[in-house]
Amino acid sequence: MTETPFPRSDARSGPWFTDDTGTVRLVYKACLKCGRQTFPPQPYGCLECGAYDADVFVDRHAEATGTLAAQVTVHLHPDQPTPFRIAEIDVRGTSLCVQAPLASEEGLDVGDRVHAVVLDNATLAFAAPQEGRS
Repeated sequence: MTETPFPRSDARSGPWFTDDTGTVRLVYKACLKCGRQTFPPQPYGCLECGAYDADVFVDRHAEATGTLAAQVTVHLHPDQPTPFRIAEIDVRGTSLCVQAPLASEEGLDVGDRVHAVVLDNATLAFAAPQEGRS
């Protein structure tokens, strides 16, 4: 798979958007009462303490970079061509652990730095950083 240019989208249209520099940012919910962070964002309230008021359960965003925490190769799936890899990413600067596809079959190991890429102008995935990017 090849990386595609990041599409411009509004933060309210989904769980990610690109900022003015083209950096992918994740949209998540943060509970100011207990500190829980939730991705993808959902409108029902905090999963930890139940807070749901808009002034307590608020939108936040973070750069979609982090560390590969775990990965698995899926060999059998009823709807998707296989094999493909799914990963858990510890998002830098947050307590979020995001599950997403890996963008390629290149060798990534647990502990490697990764960043978000957008495939087919729609699918958020993670890949090894490009040269000069951390």
